[in-house]
Amino acid sequence: MRSLLFSCLLLVVARQAHSQDYAFPDDALPPQVMTVKQPPRMLIEWGDKFYGTGELPFGVSPWRGTYWQPALWVFGTTTSTALMQTNTATEGLQTAQQRNRLDLFANLRLSGTERILVGFRPIDQGGYTGINLQENGGFVHADLQWKPAVYFFEGDIAELFQFLDYEDRRPRDIGFTVGRQALNLQEGLVMNDITDLVGITFNGLHLRNASNLRVSLIWAWNEVNALGTKDAHLYGLSTEADFFRATYALDALVVDGYKDGERAIVAGASRSGWHGFWNVATRVAISQALTGDSWSSGAILFNEASRKVYPGQRIVFANSFIAKGAYTPAATSVPGPLGRLGILYGGLPVGGYTPGFLAPAAANEAGIALGHQWMRIPQRQQLVLEIGYRQGLFNGADHQRLGAALRAQQAFGQRFLLQVDAFSAHQFGTDGIRIGSAFGIITKL
Repeated sequence: MRSLLFSCLLLVVARQAHSQDYAFPDDALPPQVMTVKQPPRMLIEWGDKFYGTGELPFGVSPWRGTYWQPALWVFGTTTSTALMQTNTATEGLQTAQQRNRLDLFANLRLSGTERILVGFRPIDQGGYTGINLQENGGFVHADLQWKPAVYFFEGDIAELFQFLDYEDRRPRDIGFTVGRQALNLQEGLVMNDITDLVGITFNGLHLRNASNLRVSLIWAWNEVNALGTKDAHLYGLSTEADFFRATYALDALVVDGYKDGERAIVAGASRSGWHGFWNVATRVAISQALTGDSWSSGAILFNEASRKVYPGQRIVFANSFIAKGAYTPAATSVPGPLGRLGILYGGLPVGGYTPGFLAPAAANEAGIALGHQWMRIPQRQQLVLEIGYRQGLFNGADHQRLGAALRAQQAFGQRFLLQVDAFSAHQFGTDGIRIGSAFGIITKL
């Protein structure tokens, strides 16, 4: 009798699941290998190919138990942008320029876990290269800078010295990195900078009900962009744990010596996971001066929510923040931490393009960005429409901004991407409306 009732229950559940739009289809498709185009070649591919197939070569063994298959890959990206901005209350263009940028990388792959990477930005690292389109403008160029912008070595101790755990049975997956590189914590909310640092990561640690726990120790001693100086030191802890429904992260950094030996702490915590059909990420961060009074203290709450819309390839998103005080990231080479919120809050990777809602810093205010993204996969097209609102809060801040923006992208061939941005934003209490647009071409080398 119990078996009969259980079978009936399974039948009801199966029929209910079959009636849902998100149930898996019953038809089977053959492998879609014919739709995958041959990937483009890099500038240089010595040794094993990046998109290669087949068996791995034996390579070389620098010492017992360690095997390397060296390969050198050279690749890069060029970005060329023309942009303009104006305010209807003023005469003439506030900004009108054309700018260029080249990012070039050389990656020496030793194994799946060890590599040396060197990156260059030769035409805009020491200034900018392009054309000023305003009155009395003209061609400008920076001196070529072949000093590396990033350079670091990273690896895994257990893979370098396999005799420590030849059977790979012990929790000795200890990664390390040393050199000048980008460090992005809490999606740039806590830190987003390129610094000279050394880091050690303990992977695969055990935590109850978690599939993985990562703990990283960080020390940066040079090129730490804190309050307009690069003389500070930075050290701290970064952790991340994966659970069934969400991933949790906690980061805490101490910035030392940024001004007359003063010290501050910046910490952030986050949860990213799903609620029904919604992907949700919530982050909170604080900055607090420990000594001295130069550091701006404050707190910020940041939330991102998005989901797919049926039918078709569409996504809607709602991103928001609220900041109390003047929250300050530990170190950042960008104007502020709100660039991820939306098109109205973030700028462009090249040129003097100011976002529609001005500098993406956060101080005694709240804001929201609502958007709809359309994607046409076969045509390789993408369109994003966004509206946003920003309101001053606390301590008498009463500014209000309302704006709308769009971004259109179209891929050509395998190496070219055309991107067009435009926005219109109005600050209440003023007579003008800020208008901006940008036209950019990104080329993969």
